[in-house]
Amino acid sequence: MQAKKSIKNKKVIIKLLLFSLLIGIFAFIPNVSVQADELADIEAEIDELSLSQSELAAKKEQCELDLADLESRKGDSENNLSWLNSRSEEQQNAYETLKYRQDNILDMQKTSLANLEQAKENFQVKLDQYGDRIETMFGMQQKSILELLLEADSLEGFFTSVKFMRIITDDDEAALDDLIEEQQKLVDLTESTQENIEANEEELNEIQSYLDSIEEDINFEVDQISYLNTSISDVNEEIDTYAAMKGEVDAIMAEAQITADAVRAQMEAEAEAEKQRQAEAEAEQQRQAEAAAKAEDEIQTNTSQTNNDNTVDQSPSTDQPEQSAPTESSPVYTGGGFAWPVPGYYSISSYYGPRSFIMNGAPYSDFHTGVDIPAPTGTAFVAPTSGIISYVGAISVGGNAVIIDIGNGISVLGCHLSGFNCSVGQVVNAGDVVGFVGSTGFSTGAHLHFEIQVNGSSVDPLGYL
Repeated sequence: MQAKKSIKNKKVIIKLLLFSLLIGIFAFIPNVSVQADELADIEAEIDELSLSQSELAAKKEQCELDLADLESRKGDSENNLSWLNSRSEEQQNAYETLKYRQDNILDMQKTSLANLEQAKENFQVKLDQYGDRIETMFGMQQKSILELLLEADSLEGFFTSVKFMRIITDDDEAALDDLIEEQQKLVDLTESTQENIEANEEELNEIQSYLDSIEEDINFEVDQISYLNTSISDVNEEIDTYAAMKGEVDAIMAEAQITADAVRAQMEAEAEAEKQRQAEAEAEQQRQAEAAAKAEDEIQTNTSQTNNDNTVDQSPSTDQPEQSAPTESSPVYTGGGFAWPVPGYYSISSYYGPRSFIMNGAPYSDFHTGVDIPAPTGTAFVAPTSGIISYVGAISVGGNAVIIDIGNGISVLGCHLSGFNCSVGQVVNAGDVVGFVGSTGFSTGAHLHFEIQVNGSSVDPLGYL
């Protein structure tokens, strides 16, 4: 009973372990994006499952060794039982033979006792006869020879009486010897019969004691075999339990491995997508830089042409004040705080740096390269400082975007716009409306993604605002 309870307890413990491992694994199944720490957790679960596999295999192997030992012991007990049964049969036959001999001896004893009784009766008759003779002889012996002679009728009668006395005396002595001999035979027969009976009885008792010992050993071996059969059944059940548990662990481990492979594939895909996005962003920045350079060249060309035209067309006059021609060049950032890009809306829903959030019901995490300022769709996005518009259009993830070159390798980027209010090459000042807040691109709602890049790398915009 204790072995069965132990097996049931082991089943409960192992099933609870498997259930906890299942929860641990499937809690990390990715839908959109996963991080390296999640993969590490899954791999840790796989290692734990592998350890459980090894432990279950070791326990199953130990049970199989125990089973082999129990089977061997059962074989020994069955051999012992077979030998004991054969010895019991031999001893039983010997016992039956001695019993038969004892019965014969008892029958012989009864016959001998009957003959003894008869001999005693005959002996008593002869004893009585002998007593009568002795009495007669005693009467005769009381008389002298002279009295016998005087009582005799004749001399011949006297001699006849004397001779008769001698004959009687001789016969009595012979009869007495016969009686004594017969009595001794009967005594010897009685003693011999009793000795045989006692010896046979002693041997019978020894055989019976040996039979009882064999019977006790047989009962022990039968009980031992019954116990071993129960133990073998329990061990077989335990082996089946461990085999089933190992099968469950194997199945869960296979699913965990599939999950880990899927996580790795997802991470590789995200890394590749990020790499592609960076490449696209760099290409976009290059294109925008080229566009800005081209726009600047055009502005300088136009400005130069305008100056020339003004010089040719303007006639000298003392009534009209002389005006200098406007000139434009690449902006130079001279420092100072920027204007807030979304006037009237000053909350920030997502700061610069690593972040995690739910996107379409699934976890998402990345490195946020700017700050998100929520505002209703159509809210004005203004230039935070003076500069030249270097790009107007759509970009990957960011949707509709405007890039302002403010000089010294610094650019301002506004994303997810619902519309534009500027064009490439346009010179803008702080507070000029260049676009409108929206939710285009990869977005969870209407907001402005405000980003500052220095020499092509993003920095925390709050250091400039």
